[in-house]
Amino acid sequence: MLRFTPEQEVQTRADLTAALKITHDVTAQINNANRTLANEMTRLDLGKRIIDWRGFRLEALGSLLLEAKLVVCMDDVDKEMHVFLFDRILLCCKEKKNKMVAIGSSNTSAPMLSIKGRVLMKQIQTPVAYTQGGTNIYHK
Repeated sequence: MLRFTPEQEVQTRADLTAALKITHDVTAQINNANRTLANEMTRLDLGKRIIDWRGFRLEALGSLLLEAKLVVCMDDVDKEMHVFLFDRILLCCKEKKNKMVAIGSSNTSAPMLSIKGRVLMKQIQTPVAYTQGGTNIYHK
């Protein structure tokens, strides 16, 4: 509507612009709430999927902020890792393909995970981002 409103109708354009901003804000809040809920469900499922927590307690890690798959190249072999970024730690996990566990309320199953690495957030001092060969790389 804003595109088709003549420039001379200043008040109408201002009202439409304000309404558009409110719509974007509400949409962002809904998306954030959905993401937070999905992350909490993933965090609860993760409690069932990790075989050995290596002394960590799920409750002590904080909120799950992000989960992703990461391909790591070791000795010219690509290995897929699952990474989970919490408030206080980054966990790198590997699937145990022969071990499955029921997750969620829909009777689905997922592979068990074993922790292969971790980075405590308090160990990160100053992250620096740079690009190498079209890939973003972060280091401290």
